[in-house]
Amino acid sequence: LGSSRAMELSVVSRRLSDALNAALAAKPEKPFAFMAEYVRAHASSAPSAEKAAPPDAALLPSLNAYLKLHRVELVLTQVVDDMVAAAPADVTAFIADALDAQQATARRFTTTAQVRDAFVSYFESAAGHTHWPSSPVVPHDDPTLLFINAGMNQFKPIFLGQADPNSAMSKLSRAANTQKCIRAGG
Repeated sequence: LGSSRAMELSVVSRRLSDALNAALAAKPEKPFAFMAEYVRAHASSAPSAEKAAPPDAALLPSLNAYLKLHRVELVLTQVVDDMVAAAPADVTAFIADALDAQQATARRFTTTAQVRDAFVSYFESAAGHTHWPSSPVVPHDDPTLLFINAGMNQFKPIFLGQADPNSAMSKLSRAANTQKCIRAGG
C-alpha cells in the first residue's frame, strides 16, 4: 500500500470506530443503516483521534449482547474485506453503501409474529395489497365449513358474488394476510 492509501485506510478505520461507538451509544434497531448514515454525515469532518483502550476495559453485557445479536463483528469484517479487495476510489461512499447493503440483508426475526408482519408488510408496500385480518378458524357465517382449511376461505363471498357491494371486502382487488387454518389430509 502507498502511504496515502495507508493514511486513507487509517482514517476509514477511525471513522468506522466512531460510527460503531455512536451505534453502541444509541443502540438503534438497524445498526448498519445507522452507521452508514453516520459515515456519510461525517465524511467531511476529521475522525476522532485513536485512543488505546485501558488494559482492563470490558464491554458491558448489554453491549456485548447487542453486538452478537446484530453480528456486528462479522459484518464489519466483511465490509472492510470487501473494501480492501475492491480498492474503490471513494472509500467513504463504498463503506456507507456496503453498510446499507448489509442492513438490507440483516433482517433477523425472533418471533413468528415478526415473520408474519414482515410478510404482510412486504405485500402492502411492494404490491399495493390491503391487509385483511385473519378470520376465526371456526367460521361463524359459513355452514358449509367445519373449520377454515385454506387461506382463501374467508374470500368465498367475493368468489361466489355474494359479497355486500357496500362492504370493505367487496372493494378488495388485492389482499394479504396470514390466515390461520387447519390442514388435514391423508
